[in-house]
Order: sequence, then C-alpha cells, then structure tokens
Amino acid sequence: MEVYVSENLLTNVDDSYIKYASSCTKEFQKKYPYDNNLEEINSSYTDEYIEVLFYNHSASILSAELIVVTNYRIFSFDSMDDFKSMNLNSAHHNFMNQLKTVGRKKYWIEVQSTNNAWYIFKSRESSDQYFVTQNNILYNRIMELNKRLVEANNKAIKLNSSSDSIKPNSSSDSIKNNCSVFVGPMTDKYEYDCMVFTQAENINWMSNNGDFNRAMEKIIQNFNSVVGKDQCIFNFRYTTQNMGDTYSVNAVGDRCNLKKIKDSNS
Repeated sequence: MEVYVSENLLTNVDDSYIKYASSCTKEFQKKYPYDNNLEEINSSYTDEYIEVLFYNHSASILSAELIVVTNYRIFSFDSMDDFKSMNLNSAHHNFMNQLKTVGRKKYWIEVQSTNNAWYIFKSRESSDQYFVTQNNILYNRIMELNKRLVEANNKAIKLNSSSDSIKPNSSSDSIKNNCSVFVGPMTDKYEYDCMVFTQAENINWMSNNGDFNRAMEKIIQNFNSVVGKDQCIFNFRYTTQNMGDTYSVNAVGDRCNLKKIKDSNS
C-alpha cells in the first residue's frame, strides 16, 4: 500500500512537513496494519491518503504539537523532534473507525478514541484557531473519514462472516437458538414462571462497535442460559436506550413452563 497526499489536503504548514508525515504513515502501516482488506469494498482504500496535517504553533499542556489524519488512521506527536525522527513509541495512534467522540468547541476540536486517547486540535495561536474552526471544514472532514471507514469496515466484516458461514464446523454453527421466544402471549399449554431480563452490549454509533443484529443474537444467547428444555419466553419485547454516543438494547419476557400432563389413572 502506497502513501499519497490528498488533493484536498487540509494543512496549516508548508510542504516541508509532508515528507515526515508520509514517512511516519509508512512506519505506522508496518506497526499497525489494518486487519480487514477494504480494497474490494471501496477502491479509495487501495492506498493511504494524508487528509489532514495540523501543526500547533503554540501548544498547551493538553494539546499535541502535531496531528496527522489519513483515510485509515489518526496519529499525533507531542514534540516536533519525535515527529521528524519518527519516534513512534511517543505517538498516539488509532484507526478512524475507533473514534468515540468528536467534540466541536468554539476555538478547538477534541477527538476521543475508544481506548481513551485524545487528539486535541487546540492552539493559542489565532491563525491555528482559524484553521481549526473556519466553516467547520476540519470537523466535517474528520466526521466524513470516520463514517467512510466505519461503513467500509462493517461491509468487510459482513463479507467475511458470509464466507465463514458456508464453511463446515464454523464458529457461527456453534451458536444455536435453543429456546423458543414469542412476541405474543402465553398459550394454554404453558404456565407463568417468572419475568426474565437481559441486555446486549452497548452499540457505539460513531465507531459502530457492534450492530443491532448482533445485539439481538446476544440477547437470544442470554435467554438460552436461563430457559430450560420445557420452557419458553412469551411476551418478548425490547427497547433501545439512547445514552449519548451509544445506545443499549434491552429485552424482557415472561418465562413459562410447559404444563405437565396429568395421568388419567391417578
């Protein structure tokens, strides 16, 4: 995979910095290769393109001195010396589908990753502030790159899952729905036992960590662990709870026991 500079590069520095950004990107490709092959999903991921190159001319304690954003990743260095010497051990690094929040403030932008790394586009220099905030161009670029990689990665995951599902003894074959779950009311053949509640993992809308189908599969698996051979779930209902950057999928139902057939001779 080659490294190129985007035709629509957003930067506040001259071209002399680009060679260092390209060299660091190539080293990050070696150190952190992307797991899924996205070329078949979207041809724009055949190569890596530098989209943002931000130099903080007056950095504060919390903000990095230099931040680079590509169509694959975001990384930052706290000092220019580390950037030019490609000291990767001193850098923060995440892929663009690992963003948790992108905060748009009056004079700066702060990006938080799913592993709680921070990339803060903030400077005391007025020209830097203007670059960061003008017409939300930088914010929109970050959001667009995040959305594109999330979508491409999810398609790659589904494609790989579809391929795996046709293989014998695949992991998906081991997941069985051992219980019967019904939306409707309890039938006459059953009697009420108790209410059961379960929750799937939270879904992050930005990193798209998980999806609704996987959440429902998790709920069925959880019901499997509490429903016996002669039991069913009736009155099944679920809710999605908005929690800001994430939402949770919760489910509840009535666990019912199959009535025992009375012996007519007793």
